[in-house]
Amino acid sequence: MSLVLFWQTLDNHCDLQTVLHLSTPCTSCAASSKVLCPRGFKKTTQDIGLRDCRWFHKTLVLSGCRHNCDKNITENNCCPGFWGSDCIFTYCNV
Repeated sequence: MSLVLFWQTLDNHCDLQTVLHLSTPCTSCAASSKVLCPRGFKKTTQDIGLRDCRWFHKTLVLSGCRHNCDKNITENNCCPGFWGSDCIFTYCNV
């Protein structure tokens, strides 16, 4: 799941901000504090994380824990009517 936001800066840039959300695999709550988010993601839960999942050990189904991880991605775009690497060129009607 992701959240997408647009914002316009004073220099004709209308950047696209996306926040990617993911969860780590469910694991033993005793081990979950050691679980890392994928590279580039930041853990948004603390300690053992969320105690709301199930994991399997041999033939047992056990209560477990997981963490939420987020990553902010910015896509640089020019505002409508502007273009170029610095977004300084405008379209003109001749």
